[in-house]
Amino acid sequence: MVNLEHGKYYVADINYVNYTIRVVDPGVEKGNCFSAPLYSLTREIFRSDKRAYFLNPHEATNTTVLMNCEQPISDGNYIPITPCNRSNVTSSSSQAYVYALVGGGDSLLVNDIKYSCTISRTIITQFLKPGNLSMSDLQEILLQGLDISFLPFRCKSECHVKGPYCDLDWTKNTVKWYSFGYWFSEYLESLRDRSTFSSNGVRERYNYYYHYETALYLGWIIRYI
Repeated sequence: MVNLEHGKYYVADINYVNYTIRVVDPGVEKGNCFSAPLYSLTREIFRSDKRAYFLNPHEATNTTVLMNCEQPISDGNYIPITPCNRSNVTSSSSQAYVYALVGGGDSLLVNDIKYSCTISRTIITQFLKPGNLSMSDLQEILLQGLDISFLPFRCKSECHVKGPYCDLDWTKNTVKWYSFGYWFSEYLESLRDRSTFSSNGVRERYNYYYHYETALYLGWIIRYI
């Protein structure tokens, strides 16, 4: 099992070519009713400075919410859910209706949630094209799991050996190394915008893992020359 922010997930597969781990929520089971995930899984987990794994920005995913509603919803985008264990998805007897809503992209808007509904889970899934989806469609994609990447760890470890100026190529799932001149020109370009000037900010934006903080201060001086 692998430990993410809110709990432990089953490891369904490890791909050492693409540097991915496929994780499955332990609450999801195959059946005629809907076994709800035990944990919420949001993008913020993979954006945190303390993150252990990453989402490939070039892999399409959906944000899906499970909701408890006080009234029936007549909206084709709302997927009626028959939970195996109602206590896992609702804490109120007045919220008798359970629905899932699959976002068309990375997120959902507040306006997408009906007034009588409250969110019980927010989860990231492999891509599903929204519209005309059934409970079994959602159950199947949850059973398949979610691919998360450990590619940046290769960059961090190999840069200690091959040099500090590296970048991630997410499209090919590889690490690229640059000369100091190329890296430094790209770095100076980032300094045109003051809002990007910070050690952590530049690293996050370009995925560089470097050791020479001298370059950071030198770039700051050069921008005013």
